[in-house]
Amino acid sequence: MWGDQVILTTAVPKDASAEPELEWTVLAYSRADGAVKWSAPIGERLKNGWGDGPRSTPTIDGDRLYALSGRGSLAC
Repeated sequence: MWGDQVILTTAVPKDASAEPELEWTVLAYSRADGAVKWSAPIGERLKNGWGDGPRSTPTIDGDRLYALSGRGSLAC
């Protein structure tokens, strides 16, 4: 939670093809109505045999949000 937003990281399709590449993205949803307020890509999806999920929780410090992709890309 960050003010009136719910922040999370997830993989989203890069395009509308039948089998799209996935890209890790930070998403901010409105607490009031669930609408996406903003999104920011943070890197390509990590593929491995132990699960392709995120490797961190978005971290907030003051007015900055930090997120780490599965491949180690840090976004601020």
